[in-house]
Amino acid sequence: MAPVKRRRESVIMARTEKINACELRMGTARLDGSFYCSDGERTRRLLETYGLHTDTLEKITASITNEGRGRRIYVKDRSSGVQFLSSSHILLAEFDAAPYVSRRTPNLSQMILQEGWTLVSCSGTVGNVAFAHADFEGKAASQHVMRVAPNERIRSGYLFAWLSSKAGVALLKRGTYGSVIPTIEPPTVLDIPVARFADSIEETIHQRIKLAAVKRVKANQKLREARDQVYQETSLPRIEAPVGRNLAGLRTYTVSQSSLGTRFEGRYHDLVVRNMERAISNNSHCGSLPLFRCASTMFLPSRGKWADVSVGGLPLVGSGEMFSARPIASRHVSTTLSPGARELVVHQNDILVARSGQIYSILGDAILVGRSLAGKAVTEHAIRIRPDPFILHPGFLYAFLSLPDYGYGQIVRTAYGTSIPSLSVDEMKGIVVPLPEEGPRNAIGEEVLQAIDLRDQANDLEDEAQELLERALDEATGGAWSKLALQN
Repeated sequence: MAPVKRRRESVIMARTEKINACELRMGTARLDGSFYCSDGERTRRLLETYGLHTDTLEKITASITNEGRGRRIYVKDRSSGVQFLSSSHILLAEFDAAPYVSRRTPNLSQMILQEGWTLVSCSGTVGNVAFAHADFEGKAASQHVMRVAPNERIRSGYLFAWLSSKAGVALLKRGTYGSVIPTIEPPTVLDIPVARFADSIEETIHQRIKLAAVKRVKANQKLREARDQVYQETSLPRIEAPVGRNLAGLRTYTVSQSSLGTRFEGRYHDLVVRNMERAISNNSHCGSLPLFRCASTMFLPSRGKWADVSVGGLPLVGSGEMFSARPIASRHVSTTLSPGARELVVHQNDILVARSGQIYSILGDAILVGRSLAGKAVTEHAIRIRPDPFILHPGFLYAFLSLPDYGYGQIVRTAYGTSIPSLSVDEMKGIVVPLPEEGPRNAIGEEVLQAIDLRDQANDLEDEAQELLERALDEATGGAWSKLALQN
């Protein structure tokens, strides 16, 4: 008789802590066990135990707010509005697709962001932290974004580094309340301790963060210029007609029976997109190629069941997380128990396209893989396009596919399904790509690669800042910090 194989199951042990009655009356008045057993509370106790010099968040900030509640008046005309960011937008490398609200929106002035603030997601997904660089200046944000404005007692870059560190995130989440929609608010974070170190250490960390912010702004500027050059070198006019996520109102058009094929959705036969395709194909200023001719391969990885591991494993990035300024894996999967996960690994200069989601969200958005993402696994909800460098520069192809009209419009028209629309790889292979002169298109491509490299450099600088902070914290606690296994 064959031996019975027993399935190994991971067991989550209950965490217990002892507290005295005084702690219940020290201003928190929290009766939920998760508060006192949280990683944030363990971090706070460790700081107190080793006598680290700390300042509360209340003492080192000019204000902590989460304005943005109330009626919003959305507009399509960018010149008449202000870009409006949600708590998910603040983490993105680019947020050009974020909506605009009218300048007549009530209390709009209270929603405006300023450079140098630390932004924290405070509802739903709690504790995501972003540094407001120059591209955030003057934009509005929802009430789900907490604004932490430093005062003269702390450097803005160091404050961001602390709040975005393992210790900072744990302390932010410590103040979470609510079971259905986890939430933190300004009063719940005022007592967060911020560890203070030698002035030279804080200055070094601050300078790393500030330089990273400068590089992110420069990268975004280079990408905007590269996309502008695509229009110039191809002589294609910008299309202001409603396309994709800008769709508004009811539009009707005729389609010949011979061109219906197997698709009957109005979006697939969109007249605006068909006209864009004709404009590229019939362009006298440059040639054109179908997308599949520009790529050595285009594919969607096989679906699979990925076994998570707590130690080691392959870092797995979600299709939404891949658009982050810092694409950090939310989980690690076992390559032994899930050998198919190796197929998910992406390579530098791959182009990834979100293949499922809502049309008004990330569906159809594209990214070019840089050093920060290369070598990691990306979920099977991202279509892989591996450009053939002998045919077309990867940077130029990405610049075109990320255009909001000719690129995005052709991609999103292939979507099928109503509840969760998905893209068709086979249909995408027929996307028409313009082919200007080799010299100009390579110059555009190099500009894009420089932009992606600037983002990677920014990530390196932020990583260095976090390493400096972790090292200082570990030295101040005699190595106890590195031994404190945080679960978050």
